Amino acid sequence: MATLTNYKGLQVPDTTPGAGGDAIKDNFTALADRIGPVDYTATAPPGAGDDDTQGFEIGSRWIDVTGDEEYVCVDNTTASAVWRKTSAHVTGDLVDFTTAVSGHASVSANTSARHTQNTDTGTSATGFEVDTGQNDRTKLTAIGLERIGTAANLSLIVKPKGTGAFQIDDNGNTRGANAVDLQASRTNDANVASGASSVVMGNDNRSTGIADVAIGSANTVEGIVAGFAAGVGNQVDGFSGIALGSVNEANATISLVSGQEAVAEVFGQMARAAGKFSAVGDAQISTYVLRRRTTDATANVELTADKGAPGAENRLAVPSDRMLECNITVIAHEEGGADAACWRRLIILHNDGGTTSQIGSTDTIGIDANTPGWGFNLFVDDTNDVLQIRVTGQAAKTIRWLGRIETVELGF
Repeated sequence: MATLTNYKGLQVPDTTPGAGGDAIKDNFTALADRIGPVDYTATAPPGAGDDDTQGFEIGSRWIDVTGDEEYVCVDNTTASAVWRKTSAHVTGDLVDFTTAVSGHASVSANTSARHTQNTDTGTSATGFEVDTGQNDRTKLTAIGLERIGTAANLSLIVKPKGTGAFQIDDNGNTRGANAVDLQASRTNDANVASGASSVVMGNDNRSTGIADVAIGSANTVEGIVAGFAAGVGNQVDGFSGIALGSVNEANATISLVSGQEAVAEVFGQMARAAGKFSAVGDAQISTYVLRRRTTDATANVELTADKGAPGAENRLAVPSDRMLECNITVIAHEEGGADAACWRRLIILHNDGGTTSQIGSTDTIGIDANTPGWGFNLFVDDTNDVLQIRVTGQAAKTIRWLGRIETVELGF
């Protein structure tokens, strides 16, 4: 009686009764030769004996339905067949890889991987390691990334593609080109690093200008270029302004505020407070730096914070319902010469509901040093609510003027 034998995955009779049986056998074997290796289903893994004598070819697939594994034949030599497992156990998006000592696992598609064997030592590993081939590796563990290798110091680099941002979550508005966003929580989608090359770190911060930086909580930096805030609840609107501390406002160009609830509205102003009475800036001290260059004897040239023509942001302003005590020092020196001068004054200013005036008289501190006879005076400008620092130079002489004003500022 004929029995069935595996031939390239098909069961064909080994003996046949008569010419009809031979024809059937020949047809089956020809069919197997035509279609090549086919899947072979079994209840156990393949072994070395599952070789060419059993009809298996290189490329034949073996499916172990009991172990739920798949194998492919890579060598069908008689009694020395080699089969490689090609399947993986999948639960959700996790794929487990187990390799031999010094083995390698290739990971592709949208999968996470766990490499259960150390690629170098063969000891049990708790993470997936990527070998660079340069005696160092990057290891992904359950708690993060780790660089390991023979070198004493190894950098860990995370590099976005092109001008892509580096960010730790995908919530919120689009980040700016080359921005760094290291915050995972926000109450507003706009609270991100939206400016090009800008940075936010902490939570609920916003940076919109080029290279603006906000660190801490609920800081907003919109300083056009390179504004900086660190702390909580600070606001930077001025170009390259800086705010350090809590609920400060750097609204002017290159201004600096620190402490708590201080405000800067003048170019280059440095303000510091330790709280407020009712409004930000109503209990603070400030320093202002003014300058100008004169080349003739034009009278009453006003010193300004940016050495330009007097304007809204470059003069010592006296806001409504404010009192200012001003300690003023002005020095001057001839360019390329020896003539010099110095003045020091103390003046108290008061703006009551929009009317700016002086309280008391102006005090001279010390003795003026003014051998050249150059001019200096103060003018309380009620129209513009500012204090003018005015100087008069000398004909045919270039003079540099520099003023420092230190104020105590009180709102009422």
